[in-house]
Amino acid sequence: MALSADEKWGFFFERAIGEESLVAAPVDNTGLVTVLDALTKLHGRAYKWPASFDAGQLIRELGAQPVRTFVRAALEALDLQYVYNENIRLAAATLDEQKLEEDSDFF
Repeated sequence: MALSADEKWGFFFERAIGEESLVAAPVDNTGLVTVLDALTKLHGRAYKWPASFDAGQLIRELGAQPVRTFVRAALEALDLQYVYNENIRLAAATLDEQKLEEDSDFF
């Protein structure tokens, strides 16, 4: 006799969303600066250029945002700095998400 989905996966969901589930603590500014500084070094190494970026200024300008927004903003600024050799000021409103859909002509 086959197990029901609850019997088979119930323990997983209980651990994933139950009282024993792991919770990620919010990152503080020091941790965020560390991540963005490492990202800047990786960008410089990947494109073989002396990348420099003021992570603290970006954090002050964008304010309270998800970590993903800071990473996207840093990469956008580094890419533009690399290509056009100029610094830009980013705002969270200018970081529009691309529309995700399948291109029917592709297939």
